[in-house]
Amino acid sequence: MAEETFEIQIAPFMLSENGGYTWDSVTPIEIGKAILEHDGYGYEVRHNEDNKNWTLWHSNGSRNSQRGFGGFTELKKYSSEFKDKYDAIAEVEILVGLGFVDGEEWSHVGDRVIAVTQDDYREFYESAEET
Repeated sequence: MAEETFEIQIAPFMLSENGGYTWDSVTPIEIGKAILEHDGYGYEVRHNEDNKNWTLWHSNGSRNSQRGFGGFTELKKYSSEFKDKYDAIAEVEILVGLGFVDGEEWSHVGDRVIAVTQDDYREFYESAEET
C-alpha cells in the first residue's frame, strides 16, 4: 500500500500580525495558524469515525473566559480526509488560511491579522507607501 504524502506549497501570500506595520511572505498554513491563534477562541481538529475524516471544531467560549472554552461547534467546511492526524491538521490550517485570503470572516480576529496575495500587497500597500 502506498504511503500518503503531504506537501506544503510555497505560495505568494503576505501576512501582517500587527495591523499592517510589518509584513512577511508566508504560506497558507502560516496564515491559518495565525488566524486560529489570534481568534481568541480555542480550536481542535477531531476525527469523525462515521465520515472517516478530520474536522475543525471551534470553541463557543474565549480563552479568557472564566468558564473556559465551553462547548465546541463543528465547522464542516474545514475538513481533511488524511489518515494521519498531523497531516489533517496541516490541511485544515491551509484551508483556513486560503479562505481568509479569499475574504472569509473570523470576527474575533479583527485587524490583528491581515493576509493578502503578493499581487494585492504590491497594488494596495506598496503603492500607498510611494505616495
